[in-house]
This record gives sequence, structure tokens and C-alpha cells, in this order.
Amino acid sequence: MEFLFAVHNHQPVGNFPSIFKSAFEACYRPLLTELAAHPSFRFALHFSGPLWEHMAASERDCWELVRRMSAIGQVELLGGGFYEPVLSLIPEEDRGGQIRMMSDFLGDNFGQRPRGLWLAERVWEPDLPRTLAAAGIEYTLLDEEHFHYAGVRDLAASYVTESEGRRLRVFPIDKTLRYYIPFRSLGEIDAYFASIREAGGTAILGDDGEKFGLWPGTHKWVYDEGWLRKFLAFIEEKDIRTLTFSEYLDSHPPAGRVYLPPASYEEMTEWALEPADQEAYRAAKAAAGPEGRRFLRAGFFRDFCLKYPEADQLHKRMILVSRALSSAGVEGQPLRDLYKGQCNDPYWHGVFGGLYLPHLREAAYRHLLQAERAVPDPEGWQALDYDCDGREELLYRDRTFGLLAKPARGHVIRFGPAAEDVGHVPRSGPVVDLDDRPAAVGLGQESERAVAVEEFLAAVAVVIQGLPA
Repeated sequence: MEFLFAVHNHQPVGNFPSIFKSAFEACYRPLLTELAAHPSFRFALHFSGPLWEHMAASERDCWELVRRMSAIGQVELLGGGFYEPVLSLIPEEDRGGQIRMMSDFLGDNFGQRPRGLWLAERVWEPDLPRTLAAAGIEYTLLDEEHFHYAGVRDLAASYVTESEGRRLRVFPIDKTLRYYIPFRSLGEIDAYFASIREAGGTAILGDDGEKFGLWPGTHKWVYDEGWLRKFLAFIEEKDIRTLTFSEYLDSHPPAGRVYLPPASYEEMTEWALEPADQEAYRAAKAAAGPEGRRFLRAGFFRDFCLKYPEADQLHKRMILVSRALSSAGVEGQPLRDLYKGQCNDPYWHGVFGGLYLPHLREAAYRHLLQAERAVPDPEGWQALDYDCDGREELLYRDRTFGLLAKPARGHVIRFGPAAEDVGHVPRSGPVVDLDDRPAAVGLGQESERAVAVEEFLAAVAVVIQGLPA
């Protein structure tokens, strides 16, 4: 039997240095060490840009482990957006720029230009084959949910899809293996592998590396109690053939052509729903049964911009900065700051902090504002539909002050040069907590957060005479 295995590691832009350090100590270093000790175990590896940068500066032993495994062909390095954006949320030009930045980095440092891409949070939209193919990417990994929605029943093979005639191979990630590895016994995993072998299929797994030591309780189980060491020995003893994804691509034709609807992993699509809708979805899913799964959807990743006004404000500011840099032809450090501001974590919320972690939101705004300084807007007022709701807002800026007036909603939002002035404190309201129960998070008003409305009315009066006719 053939087994394809990919591991994805990520820490967001702006996370605390102590988190990076503990992640390498508890997870990334022991994981790489164990894998390197089994050179016949071939696999694919993805580190996001923030981790590559930290590794290059502070974790040279891990860097050398990756370099050695790459040199002997044990590991295939996966590309992606360098600072781990959700590609469908950012402009097309930035999609290609972030992917090429990662491909250049891996080619320059490890001699591998990636053929495959790790898609951040596996957020898929049907136009992505065109984007990825144009950036030199040949394949990506997606969750089995994507394929269920398209009516695909054989999930132990790869498929091909296209957009505007640009082809892309897609691999379905086996959900059972996602939950089995590294949490189940080798006996249970062996029994599941046997079912795949009997069907003549290939076992395909791609998942977060943090479950191998960083998630609570996993370091003891995976390393101290030897689960990973035993698993790698089990793979060798059972004569399971491991391949890189590129090796499989070159030796196996696609099982067929598919067109996949917008999707992500199942949990993500639930988190995008409002709490009451999550409960309704779960009830509908239970009533529909396995055969109704294809026809039942939860949320859509872009719904986070509706669910959380703070995520929407960040997203629209990012789009504004991206357009300004593109129009001015700005490259170099401002472009890198834009890319850092596109890191996905503060744009959504699940069981981990995401949007609700202030240091991640602050980092995103700080980098966007640093990028914006390269193309300062003319002073004064301009009218524009900033949030794309079909109604114009009024944006005022000068060298030290800025505000965004939303006449249709009676809101004024600080739009100044400092990140703390942007009003990115999340509203309160029901969210899905770690145990999936609604919890009130007392962070402010229930409605959309508008910063110091009354205090800005005087400022509006002072500059109102500068309004465009």
C-alpha cells in the first residue's frame, strides 16, 4: 500500500517570541529529528513564512535537518502564500506575489522550487486553479469535505480540476486518518490501513504538525511514550510504501476530473456561522444522514467578514493598502509589510484565538500602516465605498489624523496613523468557545464597535467645510 503524508506548521505574524521558542522545543525540533532518523520515510513538509524566518535566525539545527532531508530526497517542500494568507481573501496580484515569494525562498535556500502548495486553512474557491497554475503550482491538498460536496466517492486517489483551462491536481485528505494520527493505537491505524489496501487505494494525510507535540498533552504521548517512533517503525515493518506527492503525481494519472465548490474543512465552515445557525446546521446534518451530506452546506469563509465587523474593517483596510501599493508600483519592504498584514489568523475565529487575540490584530494593522506610509494619500476628504456595501463613506486624512465617516449608519471610525487608533477591539456577543458552547465575551457593545463617536463630532465639524461638492 502507498501512503502520502504531509505535515503543515504555522505560527502567525505577531505571535509572541516565547510561543515560537516553545513550539520548536515541544514540537518542531523533535518531529524533524524523529523523521530524519527514518530516511526511508518520505513525506511533504510545509512551514509558513514566519516560521521559516524564525528558523533561519534562531533554529539553525532544525534548518540543517530540513536541508539534509531535502538533499537526500526524503522530504518534498510545499509552497504557499509566504505569510499564510487565505488566498481567496486577497487580491489576485498579491496571491501570485506571496506564492512566488515562498517558491523563491525555498529554491534559494533548499534547492527545491515547490510543485505543490499548502492552501491556508484549506479555504477553496473554484477560481484558484488559474491562480495556482499561473504561479507554477501543480497540485494542492484539500479536505474530503470538498470532494463529498462534489459527489466524489473514491477518496483514496487524486483528481484534476481546472479554471479557464488551467489545470490543477487535487488530493483529498482522509478525515479518518486526520483523527487517528497521532491519537489512536497502532492496531486501530493498521486496521484502517487494511481497509484502504483491500480497496486498492492510497492513504492520503495532510494535517497540522502542532498535533505532534504542541497541542495539550500530545508531547508526552507522541515523544515521551514513543508513539511517533513506534508509528515510523510500524510503517517500515508493514512494508507500506511512502511517496512524496510529486512522485505519486508522476506515476499515477488522475482518477478523473472534478469541479469543487467553495469549501474548507468541516469545522471551519461551522465556525463561519452564527451560533444559532451552527445549532440548526448540526441538527439538519444529523437528520440528513450520510447520503444527504453532499447536499448540505454550512458557512462560507468570507462570512467571517459579516460575522465580525472587526474582521471586515481589517480586510477592507488591507484591500485599500494593496490597491495603493499596486497603483504606485511599490515593491520592497512596503510590499512585504502588506503581505504580513494579510496573514490569515486575525481575519477569523474558531476554537483558537484568531480575531480575539489583540496582539495578532495589532500586528496586522501595524504592518498595513507601515506599508501605507510608502504611498500617503492626498490630504483632505474623499468619497468612496470603503466597505463595499453599496453606500459611500467619507474618508478624511491629513498628516496626523484620519477618520472614516459612515453617514448611512451614523458611525465615525478613527482612521489614523497608529494601530491603536483603528478601532480593532472586538465586539461582544455569542461566540463558539473551546467546548463549542455559546459564551458571552464582555469586550464592548453588542453592536458594531465605533470608536469615540461623540468625541469625533467636533472634529468633523472643523473639517466639514472641506467636503467635496
